[in-house]
Amino acid sequence: MMGRFLASRLISRLLLNRLPTEDRLCKVGFHLASRCSVCGVNSESSDHLFIRCPLAIALWEVVFSAFQRRVSADTWSSFFSQAMSVSFSDHVRDLWKTTIHVVVWSVWIAHDLLILRRFDLRGCPAKASVIMSVIWSPPAPGWTKVNTDGAALSSSGAGGCGGIFRNCRAFIKGCFVVPLDHVFSFEVELLAASISINFAWHNGWHRIWFESDSSYVV
Repeated sequence: MMGRFLASRLISRLLLNRLPTEDRLCKVGFHLASRCSVCGVNSESSDHLFIRCPLAIALWEVVFSAFQRRVSADTWSSFFSQAMSVSFSDHVRDLWKTTIHVVVWSVWIAHDLLILRRFDLRGCPAKASVIMSVIWSPPAPGWTKVNTDGAALSSSGAGGCGGIFRNCRAFIKGCFVVPLDHVFSFEVELLAASISINFAWHNGWHRIWFESDSSYVV
């Protein structure tokens, strides 16, 4: 369903002449040779790319042969209009429409991939920082362990914190979550610690084992 939706959006942009083909990019100020990225021979336009380019011609021939129907037009808008007017039974008509979407999507993906190959792009994933494996361990009998965490958005200052309390058998005794405004990351972690202590004291849990991912707070 998502693929059909994306292909439908692509066709809508194509009908509105809003795809970034090289002829359109030249019109808005980009200095390009306007050569088809797929065949490398003719100038690139939507009409050429989806109707007259050798790749498009080959794909449409397969479709026409399979459905025993043929569409011929000089412009994409005319081609698409004729294609949508072809008479079929309801089931075959749905399959025909889906196939048209697939062809358009395939041509555009091939177009994009060929452009990217020119730049010889290679994935260089960033090295991860030191990764530590942390395994939760229960507190000693008679103690309650609380694990807290907090986060804040630097742009808006919105944040929040929370904590969870468990006993020596890992049963959850309580938890909390608090939304916060106008806070910094370090402040959020401190507030999480303060709230957890007050929460524990209010519930009569006086033997607390506190854990946080903030070394500054601990």
